[in-house]
Amino acid sequence: MAGQTNRGASPGHVESETRRDHERPQRPSVRDGSGPDLVLIATPEYAGGMPGVLKNGLDWLVGSTVMSGMAAVVVNAAPSSGRGHNARKSVEHTLSMLGACVCDSFTVLVVRGEPDDAIAAKAAALFARTVAAAATERCGAAASSKPQARLIAAAANRA
Repeated sequence: MAGQTNRGASPGHVESETRRDHERPQRPSVRDGSGPDLVLIATPEYAGGMPGVLKNGLDWLVGSTVMSGMAAVVVNAAPSSGRGHNARKSVEHTLSMLGACVCDSFTVLVVRGEPDDAIAAKAAALFARTVAAAATERCGAAASSKPQARLIAAAANRA
């Protein structure tokens, strides 16, 4: 019955009768170029790791090939450079188990009351670093083989 709680599922999970195995997440076709060049995951640190909602979302990808070979960057915003590493390491580990290639992982320092232009500069630097990471040897051809990724990386390096 629709709306019935599935006893084998996690607490609070309601299974729909319309869900089918073929409806699992599917990665867009790499052949037609519709797939993303890179996945950027920005996460806070919660209780020494990634938030449960993010972990649950990533867990739904287990058993699919959605992240297989996908270039990924993990970012955390924190008030000091020594914080956020536990969340990033947790996300990196989960992404690697899903077959993703984590190209870069870093913390962006955020300060309360920081002026808008400083925040905008950090956002631009984050974008440039993320695009540059996608073009690195570490990520292989996953992202850098696409013309738009090379073009954006070249523009980011000039910024």
